[in-house]
Amino acid sequence: MVLVLVAAAGQDAGARQAAPAPPPRSDVYQPPAPAPTATPSVPMPPAAAASTPGAAAPAPAVTTSVPTSAPPSAQGTETPAALGASPAPPSPAPPITFREAIDRALSQNTTVQQAVAEVLRAEALVLQTRSSSLPQVNATASYTRYGYLIKFGPVVIQPHDVKNESGTISVPLVNLASWAQWAHAIDNKTIAELSVADAKRRVAVAAANAFLTVIARRRTIDADQRALETARAHFDVAHQRQVAGAASRLEEVQAAQDVSNDEVLVEQATLELRRAQEALGVLLSADGPFDAADEPVFADLPPLGEAMGGVEAKRADVQLLAMRQTAAEHVLRDSWRDRMPTLGLNFQEQLQQPSTGFALSHSWAAVLQLNLPIYDGGLRTGEKRERRALVDEAAANLAGGKVQARSDVRIAGEAIRLADQGLTSARRAAAQAHEALDIVNLSYGAGASTSLDVLDAQRRARDADTAAATAEDAARQARLDYLQGSGRFP
Repeated sequence: MVLVLVAAAGQDAGARQAAPAPPPRSDVYQPPAPAPTATPSVPMPPAAAASTPGAAAPAPAVTTSVPTSAPPSAQGTETPAALGASPAPPSPAPPITFREAIDRALSQNTTVQQAVAEVLRAEALVLQTRSSSLPQVNATASYTRYGYLIKFGPVVIQPHDVKNESGTISVPLVNLASWAQWAHAIDNKTIAELSVADAKRRVAVAAANAFLTVIARRRTIDADQRALETARAHFDVAHQRQVAGAASRLEEVQAAQDVSNDEVLVEQATLELRRAQEALGVLLSADGPFDAADEPVFADLPPLGEAMGGVEAKRADVQLLAMRQTAAEHVLRDSWRDRMPTLGLNFQEQLQQPSTGFALSHSWAAVLQLNLPIYDGGLRTGEKRERRALVDEAAANLAGGKVQARSDVRIAGEAIRLADQGLTSARRAAAQAHEALDIVNLSYGAGASTSLDVLDAQRRARDADTAAATAEDAARQARLDYLQGSGRFP
């Protein structure tokens, strides 16, 4: 880019030997030097050329002493009053590393906290269900004051004051249905615990995807910013040529329009980055956005055969589906217990003061109760059919989960291969687009090409940089999908 501008400046100087250069302007626009693009730390194919996205050095600042025009954004473009005043710009999002983001999501995300609360609820339900299989002890006391006294000779039938104390012990001797419900409650507690692991897996994957989205949005901003700096440099040259009489006003206006368009793209990309940062903050249960402080390195990927082996035992979602099927089978297997008789013992002891002719001061009673279900109108038959249907549904879900898990690993492995090939091609295309842009700039400075050629080359370079950034994100995403599909993430 330096050679292009210097050559253009030299040509303009030669054309203006008879006319002095215009005096320097106070509103000279000086484009800032772009920041260097960070090199991705994700293990990917190496860049094809030094000017590829993610590994290219920033374009040098324009070094020319020729007066330039004010940027197009300063040429009378004001915000319409109907849109209202813009709010103050937000504060920068604090950076966070990939590992810190995953750990915070696993510990503070509300979905994980809800799953943990379900485990506590399942433990409470186990205690509630167990209570029907254990003895029950109760005691009562009462005091009654009557406004009359009833006697039958010397025997008191109804005294004025009556005090009663009683105690009851109920022991379920045989209750097969309650014992089965106790075991089923324990199965539900195990399901709740596996649900926590599955919730953590889903939250970790969502947080990782949001983190990678932030990186991809920043890459897009870098590509749009490089395109904007190139457009501004072209605008400066077009203005210099127009002042020297070597170019028309149309070329200058077209260059200015390209600068304005690139400014819009930068603003839009900045908004998309902010949205991605806010989405990451929501997943981390933070009251504000977070920015990506590093790039994850998904190294030591296992071979496809190793990743496929034992994938059902490593993925929390498949384990959860398997436990649900097991619990449903247990409920169906214990359906016969609902038709079994129950046997219980009730013992009651009572104290009364004073004793009466019909109630002793101390008495007790023991009741051995046997309940035998004979006819229930088809209730238990319907319950058994429902349980069998739930078993079939759970088995179908488990089979589908296993097929999906293996499919995730296969497609992720293929995605890695194709994404790497696409990334290599995208980087090569970006290098070629920038080389073509340099050639067109040099040709335009020498007067051998038109402004439209430069604008077309700039758009191609910007599109190539954006495609390279998208390819980098696809390569990172494919590696993340491969790890989580094989049950090795988080």
